[in-house]
Amino acid sequence: DVQGLVGCKIEYTSLPYRNVHAFSVESAGIWDRDSELNLYTRNLWHLAKIDMDFRSGKTDIMQIQRLLSGFIVGLPSDPVMK
Repeated sequence: DVQGLVGCKIEYTSLPYRNVHAFSVESAGIWDRDSELNLYTRNLWHLAKIDMDFRSGKTDIMQIQRLLSGFIVGLPSDPVMK
């Protein structure tokens, strides 16, 4: 989250993977230059939804999606829980 007159103020937030309940990814389109990542958490305070924007060409949003999917949903090689 960059703020301030010259964009020097930056806020960093840490969140354990176990608190992420779901996520959504939106890739950049023809008119939209930014990709978007939304994290939905189990927290009851102000971090219930975290929105992030990434510049097109600077970040591989699908690689981030695969990483989050492995941590949150699980990998195909993970044992099946019954």
